[in-house]
Amino acid sequence: MKIYSYSVRVSFMLTAILCASSVGAVELPPSKVGLWETTSTTSLHPGPAMRTQICFGAGTEREFREKGEDALKKYACKSPGMQRLGDSYVYENACTIGGHIMTWHSVLTYEGDESVHSVTTTDSGDGGPRHTNTSDMRWLGACKPGQNPGDSEVMNRDALMRSAINAGHD
Repeated sequence: MKIYSYSVRVSFMLTAILCASSVGAVELPPSKVGLWETTSTTSLHPGPAMRTQICFGAGTEREFREKGEDALKKYACKSPGMQRLGDSYVYENACTIGGHIMTWHSVLTYEGDESVHSVTTTDSGDGGPRHTNTSDMRWLGACKPGQNPGDSEVMNRDALMRSAINAGHD
């Protein structure tokens, strides 16, 4: 599998972990229960932003944290921990993926308890260019009728398909 595919998967996984966990002595504010929408862009494949929605319940953060921590162990990730700078949280990580050491530098900025802006710069460790993923997460209110905690939906499938197609060409 190509490094880009690992990079995208682990970048999204890392964002989920950062949004759902605490690292070291610094803890992130808990996410409000309800429907959250994330709009994400990447410098690797400019184009329309990808929008997803996920229903957060009382145990959703714990589930994300457990899955993310298991994945980070699989890739032998190391982090010096998280630092809080005002309303922002800075997190760095290095993982061994596909024989390369990938690094991330993430900054999450909380705007009250209903909005989070994150910027993650990734170096795949394979000599390719660094890239930046930007995400804006906002709380929409109650989950949709019939949704269960953890349920997610891609709002613009065309952007997802273009991303998947482009990933196969890198």
